[in-house]
Amino acid sequence: MITIEHHEFRSLVKITGRTLNPLLNTITLDLVPYEATIHPYHLAFAPPLIEHATEEGRKGFQLIWEKMNFAFGLPDPSRFPILPAFTEEDRVLGSRFIKVCRRLAGYTAINCDSRLSYTVRGSTDQFDINVDFPTDEAFTGTSVAFRQLHSNQETAPFDKVKGRLFRAVQQLPNEERDSAKAVLEQWKQARGKLMSELLHTIVCRKAAPPNPPEDFPLSYSNIRPESIINTFQYGDVIHFSDEHENLRRLTENATNDAYHRYAVLLAITGLSHLYFGFALLVEAAMRVDAPAQKRQDLA
Repeated sequence: MITIEHHEFRSLVKITGRTLNPLLNTITLDLVPYEATIHPYHLAFAPPLIEHATEEGRKGFQLIWEKMNFAFGLPDPSRFPILPAFTEEDRVLGSRFIKVCRRLAGYTAINCDSRLSYTVRGSTDQFDINVDFPTDEAFTGTSVAFRQLHSNQETAPFDKVKGRLFRAVQQLPNEERDSAKAVLEQWKQARGKLMSELLHTIVCRKAAPPNPPEDFPLSYSNIRPESIINTFQYGDVIHFSDEHENLRRLTENATNDAYHRYAVLLAITGLSHLYFGFALLVEAAMRVDAPAQKRQDLA
């Protein structure tokens, strides 16, 4: 394995091939990020809300949930028990969360096959990086919808809906209460980890050789999802606040610009997919068994 570092760019990669060019006296290495070496990985359940994905987005849903299962091993959200103690107000919030998740699952920025690619020649002084980033329009629309699921300043984000679920679980019979609370804790903890590290970093750490040094440059290990999301959303995309100075620093050269734009997309995408899974858990708790056409209308 080798690490690629240039400015703030970090990637831990595995060498999968070598090609010698005797005429030029060069060797070309084929590299795969360590977090991508786990594929294919079995799924415990179908990728949540994949029915809303575009044709090109379905593969992305599959790959993200392979990483999710590798990283967290979350239980099937559709098997969560019914919560009779869910109030009408709880249902309003839960239904809103589900509706926004279904809408977001079909958005271009969630479904596009965005990639980060780079070429290193000789040393990192000859480093070219490129990102296939969604259009500004697509990314802005995704950011606004994502904020409704993510920010506690909104009416029906993850944290508020989760709190309603925990409260309703307390009313379950003893034999069901503990197992339901344990499931909610698993989803809560997974979300907490995705707020502090990218899914790619979590998978990279687990897939890489064991016992690396504490400061080992795992892929995207210098990215804090909650921080970078706030910087992009409130430094440019949704609001123009003091965060714009942080955004200027993150994008001050071509490498950092491409790296951080790709990282914020990974952060939003990873958390969005967790929310998609949680939406199915909320549906199960409410037993919203809408027919297919009605579900399509919600989106």
